Amino acid sequence: MRKTMRKNLWVAGISFLVMSGLQAQNNRPVWMPTVTIDGKLTEWQGQLHYYDKVSTMRYGFANDDKYLYFVFQVIESGGQMRIMRNGLNITLKTNIKPRITGTLKLAGQHITKEQMQEDFPKQGESDQSAQTSTEQGRLQQRRGSGVAVMKQMYLLNKPTMDITGFAGKSEMLVAGDNGETSFQVLWNDQDQMGIECRIPLSVLFGADYSLEKISAKEISLEINQDDPASGSHSGASFHAGGMGSGGMGRSGRMGGGLDRSGEMSTSGNDMFEKIDFKNKIILAVKP
Repeated sequence: MRKTMRKNLWVAGISFLVMSGLQAQNNRPVWMPTVTIDGKLTEWQGQLHYYDKVSTMRYGFANDDKYLYFVFQVIESGGQMRIMRNGLNITLKTNIKPRITGTLKLAGQHITKEQMQEDFPKQGESDQSAQTSTEQGRLQQRRGSGVAVMKQMYLLNKPTMDITGFAGKSEMLVAGDNGETSFQVLWNDQDQMGIECRIPLSVLFGADYSLEKISAKEISLEINQDDPASGSHSGASFHAGGMGSGGMGRSGRMGGGLDRSGEMSTSGNDMFEKIDFKNKIILAVKP
């Protein structure tokens, strides 16, 4: 009995040390020069060390001597729908005088039935012609087309991001514009949503910053959403969530539909749970 207890304690101790080591390694700042802001996340292999279960979002951050980069990869369709519909607020707070707080606000989109009919007039006809004779086949076709159309409409409408704070800096960015501060949204072949952002260090610390001095100072990172649209959705709607890498998830549910007002909707109480989490960023110095 005592031998078994000692063995269990020994295994638990080793596991704790291993997990602590992995966490410390993951929290190390990353130096990544010349990141291309294209939403493809090519440079980020092995660098998405953090995860938020509400949004099913992996994320990471890095810097070089001029820019802070951060990236989000949203795995499941439910989390993607939350962001497409309700947007995402990325707030940065510096812990060095003068303290600067600013927010990059990815706008949500409320797609109407009229917009869908205008841009995809044959979508409904092709869906109906492709339906099988079974109810399950019809539901899978409808749900799949809803997700695909929502993504197409979201990108077609050009996602925008409002910048506020940062010592008075205020502007609106359009996805794909290659300015000093820029962002892009894109889906990969596994239906994972990628959001990639870049912001100059001079915006956070002033034009005369010294990387050696600011690298030891924490930057608070807060990710949240405004209050989602309230009220229950009835009528034509599809359940959101469940689509993982490359296909259907365990629940077999996919997201996106139209409510009675003709606006894209997501049903299920989980869709009204706000994304809200925090982290700390410590800048890397050039190796």
